[in-house]
Amino acid sequence: MERLRRREEAETGRRKQLLDAAKVQRRRDILAAEKEADMARMTAARQVQRAHSRAMEQAVAVQTMISQQKALADAEAARLQQTARSMRVMLSPAYLHLRQAECSMARTQVYLGTGIPRAMVIEDAGPQGVGRGVRKSDQESLSRG
Repeated sequence: MERLRRREEAETGRRKQLLDAAKVQRRRDILAAEKEADMARMTAARQVQRAHSRAMEQAVAVQTMISQQKALADAEAARLQQTARSMRVMLSPAYLHLRQAECSMARTQVYLGTGIPRAMVIEDAGPQGVGRGVRKSDQESLSRG
């Protein structure tokens, strides 16, 4: 009887050891699985963060490009406005009259010295407005001089 009881206790002890070993192994497996799950979560979080960072970098690059293009367009618009203002000033009646006077003065001859002719240019109305000519009386004095 005693032998049976010892055998039973030994079996119970072995069963308990096996159950404890199984519990420990189960606990180890659970910890390993949790560790793998944590690693997978961290890896996924890193990948999401990298994707978010790339998206932010691309957004900044796009904004920079848009800003540069806008600055170029604004500069071109300002240049065109300045050109338009300049053209308005250049084509104003006062400016055109000034340029006409400058051209007229550039074509005018000035004689300095003792042998200056009495009359060089006489304006008389011709078919197109103002004409230039020399009077006949002055031609004689020019040919003498």
